[in-house]
Amino acid sequence: MHRIFAFFELHKITPNMFYTLIAIQNEKRPSIMNVHLEIRHLKNAKLITDNNKLSAKANELIKEGLKILDSSTPTVEQSQDMIRTYIELFPAKKLPSGKLARSAYKNIENCFKWFFSNYDYSWEIILKATAYYIDSYEKKNYLYMRNSQYFIVKTNPDKTRDSELANYCEIIQSGIDEENDSFFKEKVV
Repeated sequence: MHRIFAFFELHKITPNMFYTLIAIQNEKRPSIMNVHLEIRHLKNAKLITDNNKLSAKANELIKEGLKILDSSTPTVEQSQDMIRTYIELFPAKKLPSGKLARSAYKNIENCFKWFFSNYDYSWEIILKATAYYIDSYEKKNYLYMRNSQYFIVKTNPDKTRDSELANYCEIIQSGIDEENDSFFKEKVV
């Protein structure tokens, strides 16, 4: 997602201008915005001609922008493989809480739909964060560890939702080491 915004900034266009270019290319009229304002901006940027035809530069921008959008959206097959990989990171056993560590595939898939609609982390960061989370709880014999479903999203009694996965993704992305292993290691009698 960050790549498309960098693309917009680099070429000094807005998402609405890009949407208008695609609409012109497909001979459709955008219905959810003030198209006249966008056309005026596109003419000033020399992306469309006076008779509202795309310039060569506009065609290149569309091609480049769509390529970025297509590459940033994982296919269904890629997501299925990543979800299976995610589930397999969790131990195949019951946690001390009595819940199974691995939840059903469909439950995880629905949780990730919610997660991706609220957060913008890559699968690479998600898997690293999950491995880090599981490793940190393995040392404690999985005591108080959330199962694979509740790690992604948990609905609180007040109907708010939180994501421990998002917290751990932030730890991985920012490079913060949450644990300090040297803290109170010695036994005091």
